[in-house]
Parts: sequence; structure tokens; C-alpha cells
Amino acid sequence: MIDYNGTKEFGANCQLVSVEANQHNYGIFVDEVPATCKQEGELGHYHCDLCGKNFDVNKEELETIVIKKPAHNFVDGECTACGEKEGTQVTSKYTKVADASTLKAGDQIVFVCENKKAVIGAFGKEKFFTSISYAENIDDADNVIIITLGGSEGAWTFTTSEGLIGTSAAKALNCKGNGTTTWTISIGADGNATITSTNTSYGKILYNSGSPRFLNYTSNVSASMLLPQIYKYESNATSCEHDYGTLIAEIPATCNAEGTIAHYECSKCHKYFDENKNEVDSLTIEKSSNHNFVDGECTACGEKEAKKTLSADFTTKESKNNNYTDSWEYGGFTIIGAANNNGGWAFVKFGGNATNLGKCNPVYIVTTDEINFAVNEITVSIIDGSLAKNGMKVNSWGVKVQNASGNLVDTVYGGTITSKANIYSFKASDGVTWEKGYIYTVFFDLSNTTKTNGVILVDKITLSE
Repeated sequence: MIDYNGTKEFGANCQLVSVEANQHNYGIFVDEVPATCKQEGELGHYHCDLCGKNFDVNKEELETIVIKKPAHNFVDGECTACGEKEGTQVTSKYTKVADASTLKAGDQIVFVCENKKAVIGAFGKEKFFTSISYAENIDDADNVIIITLGGSEGAWTFTTSEGLIGTSAAKALNCKGNGTTTWTISIGADGNATITSTNTSYGKILYNSGSPRFLNYTSNVSASMLLPQIYKYESNATSCEHDYGTLIAEIPATCNAEGTIAHYECSKCHKYFDENKNEVDSLTIEKSSNHNFVDGECTACGEKEAKKTLSADFTTKESKNNNYTDSWEYGGFTIIGAANNNGGWAFVKFGGNATNLGKCNPVYIVTTDEINFAVNEITVSIIDGSLAKNGMKVNSWGVKVQNASGNLVDTVYGGTITSKANIYSFKASDGVTWEKGYIYTVFFDLSNTTKTNGVILVDKITLSE
């Protein structure tokens, strides 16, 4: 035998025999056996009887020597290779479970590792479900062990012909009902099942491809430790010599209606099949999320196209500042000469006291980058409490619009601000929408002879398409 962790070989009498690292006994090259639509084939290869690995004609290691069966080549209803009649395929007794909520007590199921084409077998004298290989379909496997579900969601039980499945530790299943006998089942969007003992310290069922078996492990999922899939078993599933009829064309989905895939329907068993005559559970194509907007309205469903906006919503307290002479960022804007009491207010006060305003005036808020949509309107929401003291005054205010080069494109001045709340609207001077790619500044030229900070109180500024 070989000690594969080193470079030693031991003879039958356990005498050490030296051997070079990675030495292989390739033997005679085994010729390729072509695959047919009835049987898998085998690549031409060398087989090392020391390590059990296989190698191609250039003595490069092969992961597998299996050549998968090709599909039938049906001409006039008959396979030109094997003679099988089209539509005589047998309906499988096994159906994959994609949604754990469809499981119920009394269902008969099996655990499968599709990636390794393995399904559960009996315990025998072991502490795990043994692994049974299949060629293409689970129906090909012999001596599959069937599990009957008991209990309910969150506390399922598994019973086989050998008994109730339990566990008292990780890597230790039993079929005697010993230990914890309840399990939870969830199935992901990829179809993989997480089957976990309700005593979570005992782990979940994984397929160990390195030492083929289904067993409860606390290990992470990896290339060799795989989540299984669950298939329902129906012992009374019958064969059907399908009569596919004519392919039914696809009906595309729209934004207001589901569609259906192109499919066949068997006139005998009324099951559905895709264009390749593979059975399908559903024909539905989900509604499309893509509208066909023309002039702001979807031509299919009439939905109005949502306008693009950019807002400085100070009610969210997204950023904090308490200095009336510096600049700070708020969403997609830069603010100069305003504060929100370090997030203590759901609004911003523009303009400091006499001293601060002497250092920073006008005060303003400007879009940090060019806006990627044409702007039709700008609104400024001013709340109660502005101009709270005698000595506070607005000299002028409004919106300045610049292009990406910094050139002034437009200036629109605002109306009279009082101590009362009001929403002020600004549009282009020429009545035309401001173009995409402009920079916008809302400015306030203020006076304040008092010792109180905060001349104008603003809770929201919005640019709308």
C-alpha cells in the first residue's frame, strides 16, 4: 500500500519500500468506449493501480472518464441511433421539491446530491445514509431508501423502513429514534435544501463527496461538503407514451400580464414539456418590470413614468453640522454657512449671527455634481420661524444655474420670505427646461445684526425632472 502523504510504499509484509514522489503505474492505455443515447461511454485513459487515478493519453490527470449519453436523434419519430420511439419516455417517480412550504406530513421523499448523481441508501450497520449512484435519472438507482415525513413545519420527523431517524451528536445518525428526532427544512432559490436538527449543535445534513454518504455535519458547505436536494417520491407514477402534438408558441410577458413559455402538452397525461421535450412544472413567464414609456406613459399599461428627482431632505438628518462658516455635505449637495444643530433639528438654518454672517455671506446650497437629468422645476420649502428677530433680513435669494464649465446659464430670484411657512417654485426664465448636466445653487444674501444664528429655516429642497 501507499502512504499518500509522503513518498513511502509498504509491501504486503509491511516492509518499507522507497518510492519516488508522485510515481504512478500507468499500465496499458485503455481505449475509448463511445457513449450512445442508451449508455454512457468512457474516455481513453491510463489507470494507475497505485493511487486509483486516471490519466489521459498525455498522462495528465482526469477528473472523470465518463462520457455522458448524448440526446436521442429523432427523425420521423424514431431515434436513428437506438431505434427508440419518440414520446415513449417513462415519467419519473421522483419530482424535485423547490418550495419547502409545499411539504406535508405523509409525503415520501429522498435526499439527492445532483452534483454527484447520488441518492440516499439504507443505513445497514452504519451511522449515516449510504450513497447510491445513478447514471442520468434517480429512477436508474436501485435500493433507494424512502423517507416518510411526519410532524410539521419546524419539527419534521423522518421515518424509513429501518426506523425513525434521530441524532445525539454531529456525525452520528441513527435509525432507532434515539436522541433528537425533529428537523427543520428550508430550500433556497438554487434548489438546495438545508435540513437542520432542531438541536442546532448537531448540524445539518450534507453530502460528503470525499467519503460518499449523507450525514449530519457542523461543517461549512464546500466543494466536498454539499447541500442536498429533496425529491418527492410517488410509487404510483405511471409510464406514458407521450403524445406531444404541436409546439405551442410562446406568449411573451408584458408589464401588465404574465406570459407562457413555448411548450408541448401531452394529450394523454396532460403534462407540459418545453421545446426540448423536458417536463416542466410551470408555463408562467413572470410579468416584465420593463415598461415602454413614450412621452411619459407606458404604451402597454398606461402607467405614468416616474419623474427623476434629487432632494436635500433635511428631515432625515442624514448629515450633521453646527458651524455657520464652513462647508459640509448633505446627500448630493454641498452647503455653505448653515447648520442643523449636529442633527438636532429636522431642518437647516441658513445664515449665522452678525459675526458669523460677516465671515460667510451669501450662504448657499449647491449640487455637488452635474445633474444627470433635465430639470423642469426646483422647489424650496421654508418653514415657520424664519426671520425670527428684528435685524434679520433677506437682501436677495434665488437659484443660479451653471453649465459644466462654470458659465452662468440662468438666475431666477425668489419671492418675499416671511416668518410663515411657504414652498417656493423656480423654473427657467425662458420657460424651457434646464438641460441635463447643469449645476444648481440656491443662494441667500442675508443681513443679521443680532447675536442669534439662523436667519432662514429650510426643511427640503427638490430638483424635479
